[in-house]
Amino acid sequence: MHHGNHASANLSFSDASTTNFVTWFPDTNANQHVTPAIAGMTHAELCLGNDQLHVGDGKELVISNTTHNILHTPKRVFTLSNILHVPKIKKKKLLSVQQFCRENRVFFNFTFLFSMLRIS
Repeated sequence: MHHGNHASANLSFSDASTTNFVTWFPDTNANQHVTPAIAGMTHAELCLGNDQLHVGDGKELVISNTTHNILHTPKRVFTLSNILHVPKIKKKKLLSVQQFCRENRVFFNFTFLFSMLRIS
């Protein structure tokens, strides 16, 4: 969880082949979106200080920037706000399910076989 200068993430779902977001992995435990690469993001702001992301294995990873992005799909454009740029996140872009649903007024259905984004 994000408290002050700390954020957390645990990868809960890693099979993006069944979602529209091939490069973003939905994470039900993350409270922030996280990316290892700043390329392609907009409005990057340098993080000053000792901001860190706390991950499930107990490691603390440095947050370099915060940024924003837009995901274009055939049916809708989605917003990703306040993305944490963490270069050492192991090459996976983590999509905070909670944050994404709140920002875009959608919800996810998860089953043991797949996940599905539902747009109301």
